[in-house]
Amino acid sequence: MKILSIETFVPSGSDFEKSKLFFQELGFQINWDAGDYAGLEKDGCKFILQKYDVKAFAENLMLSVKVDDVEAFRADVIAKQLPEKYGIKVSNILQQPYGKEVNIIDVAGVCWHFVQQYYIHFLLGPTALFHACCCSALKNVQAIKRLCFWPCDISIVFTSTAFTRFNT
Repeated sequence: MKILSIETFVPSGSDFEKSKLFFQELGFQINWDAGDYAGLEKDGCKFILQKYDVKAFAENLMLSVKVDDVEAFRADVIAKQLPEKYGIKVSNILQQPYGKEVNIIDVAGVCWHFVQQYYIHFLLGPTALFHACCCSALKNVQAIKRLCFWPCDISIVFTSTAFTRFNT
């Protein structure tokens, strides 16, 4: 047996329709809607929004979502005026040991961590090429993506200290 995915149930809070609209404005599409449940997806990332309103539960639920550009993500949220439209909270960009992060408290009170991680990519080919890169250390993320042309077999999260050690 092969496990294909894990999709968490996320509470909507008191206004299920408002919560669905919020996630659609974040870029998620509704794949299916069964009344009190809806399957949402963006770029292959999925979750199930549930019509469920237990504040204590929602305020103690945290989810981590990996993004390729946290600055662009936050700028999009602010440009769409999602805090004003939906009453959500958006943090500034936070520097963490594992990468850059923006936190959003959604309509229900769930804390979403949108994280752009640092990576070392091992490119294993006939010459056992080792390629270290730190996407957020470069100003042009697209350039580093072009450098990583070989499918990466292993990705290891590392801190800026580790990057310095590998980069010397």
